[in-house]
Formats: sequence, C-alpha cells, structure tokens
Amino acid sequence: AGVASPNSERRRPADARDTDRMKIRVEVRGLPAQLQLNEEYEATCVVVNRLTEPRNLQLQWRMNDMPPGVLAAGKIYTNIGKVAGRSRTNIKQKFYAQQTGMWQLTGCAVVELDTDEEWVMPNLLDVVVAETGVSTPLPAVPERSNSTVFTREASPKPAQPDVFASPTDAPPSTNSSASNLLDMSSAGIAPQEAVFAAPPPADRLYVDVTT
Repeated sequence: AGVASPNSERRRPADARDTDRMKIRVEVRGLPAQLQLNEEYEATCVVVNRLTEPRNLQLQWRMNDMPPGVLAAGKIYTNIGKVAGRSRTNIKQKFYAQQTGMWQLTGCAVVELDTDEEWVMPNLLDVVVAETGVSTPLPAVPERSNSTVFTREASPKPAQPDVFASPTDAPPSTNSSASNLLDMSSAGIAPQEAVFAAPPPADRLYVDVTT
C-alpha cells in the first residue's frame, strides 16, 4: 500500500465544507494529499447523522461519478446499519491511484435504506496522483485522535448485501452464472443488488445477483 510522508494538515475544499449543513454527511480522513501511481491506500470515512432519530444507512462510492485518477477499491457499497441520532460511525475504505494528475474526490453518497432518501456528497478532497518516486510538498490529511466513534445499533439487512469493487474482495458467491457487463447508472442497479466493478484500469462493472 502507498505510504504518505507529509505532516502538516490541509484544509478541506470549500465545497466539502458545504457538507457541514447536510443532515447526513461524510468526511474522508487519513488519505494523503499526494498518491503514488498504481498504489492502494486505506482511509477512514466518517459518516455523521445530524438528525435526532436513528437512520439505517448505506455508504456508496459510485464508480461512474468518481474521477478516473482515483477509484474506490474493495467494498464500494457498505451497509452501515442503524446510526443513532446525533452520532457518527467510522468506515474503512480503500482507494486506488489509477491515473496521474490533480483530482477531486467525488462519487460518494449515503442512502437511507428504509426510505430510499439519499444524500450526494460534493468534492470531499483534492488529491494529486504522481508517478512512483516523484514527490511534491503536499500535506496529508491527518486522523483526528480525539474523534468519537459510535458503534452501530443493528446489523445490515440480509436483503441489502455489501458491494465490492473486485470479485476477489467479496465473500464466495453461490451463483456461478456469467456476469453481465453493465453501466451502473444507466442500468438502474438498485442498492440491494450485489455489484462488482472490475479492478483498475478496466472501466467495467460485473453484476452478480445471488438468488
């Protein structure tokens, strides 16, 4: 996995700070400001429920809305379960640096599984992907040591399986039928379907619906 060297904190983009006014919001912590090409990184997604009542949430990284240079890896749809009102929970998320350049980390959304209400996040971070061995003085996004982690109140629904970016990251499937190549947005894939995206750099999604 990639290793970040810088120490100083950088501010979130202005549009990321707009999430402070959202009822459900996401922060990405621990992802370096500069990523090395063809390296995988792990960060923390902090999902905050600012409402007074609990919500049954699913964290989504929508590949079609992500920049071509930085893609979510591993699990891309995560069933969080019930998040109590006025609380937050931490979700580990992997990212893969696929193409050099300056990128905005978009494509994140949170869905309420009981009501289908969704909150689409703006650009959460500005990142640079550089060739291996090339570095620029860009700071990392630090983990906040004093942040509070709230445990989940319930397990995800069995009818809402998690979704992975690579079939090798997912648990064994009982369905051995051939996968279809689909565009996630145009095919109208529902959150409860098990969706697999081909590992970078291929821009294809595989659908495996377990019966």
